[in-house]
Amino acid sequence: MGVQIGREAMRKRELALFEALPDAEVTLTPFMVADDRLALVAVLSGTFTAPLVLADRVIPPHGRPITTHFAAHFIFKDGLATHEEVFFDTAVLLPSYGQDEG
Repeated sequence: MGVQIGREAMRKRELALFEALPDAEVTLTPFMVADDRLALVAVLSGTFTAPLVLADRVIPPHGRPITTHFAAHFIFKDGLATHEEVFFDTAVLLPSYGQDEG
């Protein structure tokens, strides 16, 4: 999902994700915390029911439940997150090859 800098960019990414997976559940596991840094791994699960709008493309929904692991790194300034970088496998959102509809 790339790097988001600033409050609005981070908010936009979060909204896009929760619009695409309205029943999303996230389980967070911090693995490094410092004065101005946070790194975590997490599991995201939900039903992919609306398009996921990314910076470089739009992934159409397939209506199926998904589960994926992701990692995130945050930088803080004055107690607020200023940078966020998220890594996850978007392939779980894509339709399977050879799968017939109907």
